[in-house]
Amino acid sequence: MSNIKTEIRTITPEWAAKVLTEHDKHIVEAKFRQRPITESVVAKYAIDMKTGNWGLTGQGISFNEEGNLVDGQHRLAAVVKAGVPIQMLIVWNVPVMV
Repeated sequence: MSNIKTEIRTITPEWAAKVLTEHDKHIVEAKFRQRPITESVVAKYAIDMKTGNWGLTGQGISFNEEGNLVDGQHRLAAVVKAGVPIQMLIVWNVPVMV
């Protein structure tokens, strides 16, 4: 049975940086794999966030049951780059895919 939980939270640059730091540590320790961040995507998202053209949608960030960030690393990096808080959907406890 799934224990997925969702919430809408204001993501601060500080919280986003903390999540990304922990995420990167898991990647370096080979506990988790993820695609590399594409800086051009982060820059585009950050501009939209800074100019107020970023809205709340069903596309947010997701963490699996082990606490790994499985979706949204570009969005979090953009919050850090933009330096502004953004409301975003968070999904917790997504089943681990093998």
